[in-house]
Amino acid sequence: MLNVRLDDTTEQKLKQYAQDHDMSKSDVVHDALEQYLTKKETEQRPFALGQDLFGVAGSEATDLSKTYKSRLKKLLNEKHAH
Repeated sequence: MLNVRLDDTTEQKLKQYAQDHDMSKSDVVHDALEQYLTKKETEQRPFALGQDLFGVAGSEATDLSKTYKSRLKKLLNEKHAH
């Protein structure tokens, strides 16, 4: 069992919603909490949503951020080689 304290305004809104939908206040809270928890379980963080896109902007190379130092050294050596 769970007891929840609500401010007067929220309590009144809950009571009105329950009456309008022919439900008990407990059923409304139960349904709302179930929906909230289900949404949170399936929600992905922004990084996870775009993970397959990071590091491949235009070039399709997935290791650009890991190999930039070696690529830069190579370019500089080629530029300054006499």
